[in-house]
Amino acid sequence: MESLPNLMALKCFVPPASLSRLMSSIRHAPLLKLFIDTGLYQYADDQFTAGPTGRESLSIKWNVDDNFHEPDSALAHLYQFIQPSLTTLVELRIDNTPTHRLTDFDFQLLKPAGDTFTAFHYVLRTQNDSILDVIPEVFPHLTNLAVVWMVPIDWRGGHSILWKDGHIRALAKNQKLVELTLSSDLEVAAKAISDTCIIDIEWHLRCYKRRLAITEEIAQECPHLGACSWVLRGMDDDPMVHPFFVEGRMSGDKAIRVVRGVEQWWMGGDHDDWDGGEGIVKSKFEDLPGEVLRCDRVDIAKWESGYWRSGW
Repeated sequence: MESLPNLMALKCFVPPASLSRLMSSIRHAPLLKLFIDTGLYQYADDQFTAGPTGRESLSIKWNVDDNFHEPDSALAHLYQFIQPSLTTLVELRIDNTPTHRLTDFDFQLLKPAGDTFTAFHYVLRTQNDSILDVIPEVFPHLTNLAVVWMVPIDWRGGHSILWKDGHIRALAKNQKLVELTLSSDLEVAAKAISDTCIIDIEWHLRCYKRRLAITEEIAQECPHLGACSWVLRGMDDDPMVHPFFVEGRMSGDKAIRVVRGVEQWWMGGDHDDWDGGEGIVKSKFEDLPGEVLRCDRVDIAKWESGYWRSGW
């Protein structure tokens, strides 16, 4: 790295056993942003590796399982890597997806960063939804929050936790929130089990309506929310995103919050009902609930090929 003395950002694929060598090579680089991807099916190394100091942004895809002789060593190593930058971090993204023992990161360990954190993105493989209550207590100044549950697939095709009304109360604690991303399962929560298996135009419409309604409720509780996206996965594990924008308006003398969807490929015209084979699915813009931002007014590429498909 000596040939790149002005390097400010680095993305690197490195297994845990090579982290120490990487840290030595960048110790004097003026890096502000660092992205680490351990690769799949890795195990915690025998030795802890202290991460970099003074970083403002860390993104870590931690596909690491415990060392055979040390229970909980994978998460202990992850914390050891993050800890040196806790007092300077503004943004942290953790993809905590071990293959075997599924455990969650203890956010209380990150409390020293609570005054500086404004963005926190977390991917996990457990069904722990209590983190929605913990996050605003540990990080009270968040403006950008993403939580994606990647629960292993089961018989009903689920990839996430079930949405609960109590989640709105938890999200309401984030009073500075501007951007929100969730992957909650609204289909099974609505007892629409077939919607986890049957993917047609009507399925897209039903999923869209459910997320629009919940986003409207969240927008009433989070006064600064400007964007809310929902990550949804079907039986083929292919992700799609339902993005919404929120804006404040005046209705007479009353201030209101308006949620608008973003144009997607299935919108704009009526379609045959693929599943039933009879009838028409009304998905013209004028027939959709609420307002829809058209493609010429929004950079759709961000949603279709950028954020989630790039893995950050």
